[in-house]
Amino acid sequence: GDDQQDDNFDDGEGYYKLVSGEVINDRYRLMGTLGKGVFSSVAYARDLRPPGGIVAIKVIRSNDLMRRAGQKETELLNAIRDADPDGRS
Repeated sequence: GDDQQDDNFDDGEGYYKLVSGEVINDRYRLMGTLGKGVFSSVAYARDLRPPGGIVAIKVIRSNDLMRRAGQKETELLNAIRDADPDGRS
């Protein structure tokens, strides 16, 4: 079966089970959940790298359709960032 489901990381609908205090990518300590939408959930976390700060983390649901939608969103966000390298808009 799917390793994530075998390890019980996701709920029955494919949403990642966010755990307060969990550290993601050795960088972000989850503090709580902001909300849940059709294809993802959003948590707020503390960035453990200086200068630190609070960030939002979007976690895509665990299924192929949602993964593809997330990839398209990432491509769009990267294109926006690349078009505005100084972050002016």
